[in-house]
This record gives sequence, structure tokens and C-alpha cells, in this order.
Amino acid sequence: MAGLVVISIIIGTSGKNVTTAQPNPITVRLTQNPLSASDRQFMTKAVQDTRAEVELGELASEKAQKYQVRAFGQLMVQDQTQMNNELQKLATKKGLTLPQDIGEENRQVKVNLLKLSGADFDKAYMNQMIADRVKDVSLFQRQSQEGNDPDLKDWATKNLPTLQNHLRLARSITKSAALSS
Repeated sequence: MAGLVVISIIIGTSGKNVTTAQPNPITVRLTQNPLSASDRQFMTKAVQDTRAEVELGELASEKAQKYQVRAFGQLMVQDQTQMNNELQKLATKKGLTLPQDIGEENRQVKVNLLKLSGADFDKAYMNQMIADRVKDVSLFQRQSQEGNDPDLKDWATKNLPTLQNHLRLARSITKSAALSS
């Protein structure tokens, strides 16, 4: 009888030893993704913003009354699509899965712009682009100076002039097209 108890214990624990000997998938995932929390947070914000700028640029291309606003929307689609593609490749290289949505804040901006038309749309869109570019320039400057991952710092540094140019252009369009508040 005692022999059966010992055999039962050995059989019962042998299965447990096999499962605990397996690598922990969470540990493996963390070692495959060496990005710091702040770098991951930057990438998430950047991808949501670039996707939003593409969607809003498409909206401006369709709804804007003034040619300059439509052209700016098309520029945003072109430049932000390129930035987004580069960021997706970088995320894949780093083993990070980025969100596929534009985020709640950007979604609300889009909802508000969808309600507008004509000169009201043009004014609201361009003012939003100025506000977004100010935030993004600051975000990219901080990442290019304080980021931990060298590849991500390089990407932010490389794209910062594009964002700064978008800001200058948005301000110029707003001023010249008499769209400012």
C-alpha cells in the first residue's frame, strides 16, 4: 500500500515538473521587447497620432472649402502614412505590437470635424492641426533628446523637421486664408 502512495506521488508530481520546466511566455516576451515604458508610450502615442492625421487629412481632402486646406490634408496623408509605415517597421523589429486605433482623444476630434462643413470645417481643421503639431513637435523633441532606444531616438529626430514644417505651413495657411480664431 505504501508503495502505491509513493508511485502516485511520483506520477502526480512528474507532470508538474514538466510544466514548470517550460519557459514562461511572459518572460520570453519581455526579453524580446527591450523597450522602456517611456519608449513604448511614445510609440503608442506616435502611431495613434499618425493614423489620426491620415484619417483627418483624408477628411480635409474631401470636405475642405479652400484649396490650401485640401492640399494640406493631402500632404498630411502622404507624410503621416510614410511616418506610420516606418514606425510600424520599427515596432516589428523591436517586437512591439502597436494599437490599431487612433485613440479616444483623436476619435473625438474626428467626430467633431465630421459635423462641420465649409469655412467652419476649414477653420476647425487647421486650428486642430496647429494644436496637434505643437504637441507632436514637443513629443518628438523630447523623444529625440531623452529616449532610451537609439533606433527610436533616430526615428524621432529624423521626423521632427517634417512635423516642424507642418506646423509652419499650418500657421501660414491659417493666417493667409483668414482662418484664425
